[in-house]
Amino acid sequence: MIKNYWDNPIADKNLENGWLQTNDIGYLDSDENLFLVGRNDDVINIGGEKVIPSEIEEIIKQMPEIEDVVAFGVNNKIFGKTIKVNIIKKKNSNLDKTKILSYCLKNLEKFKIPSKIEFVEKIPKNEYGKVKRSMQK
Repeated sequence: MIKNYWDNPIADKNLENGWLQTNDIGYLDSDENLFLVGRNDDVINIGGEKVIPSEIEEIIKQMPEIEDVVAFGVNNKIFGKTIKVNIIKKKNSNLDKTKILSYCLKNLEKFKIPSKIEFVEKIPKNEYGKVKRSMQK
């Protein structure tokens, strides 16, 4: 690990006790393999419950009529945030919001169930193919 960045004291703020603070969320399995599951700044706080959006996306993507999905937090007066999902359906799909909600009720914890579902044509992504959550509405 580096001791500091060359000629960049602002970047040095990410170095803490010999560790680089990347803001990534991950875990080590029993074989000490590292798995990255999200970013700390993507976590949605719903009334004190912490939700990683990729957990919701992985479940919803299991539906055969879903091409792509992104989950993100939207403001809520009571809970602080709730979950909204933007979904791209596969072509010629007759999937509706009721089917998605029913699937979520069966497969997600109650606080992880989206309060809003919207069908979209495109999900904004960066040049590396990662979702731009900040551009979701």
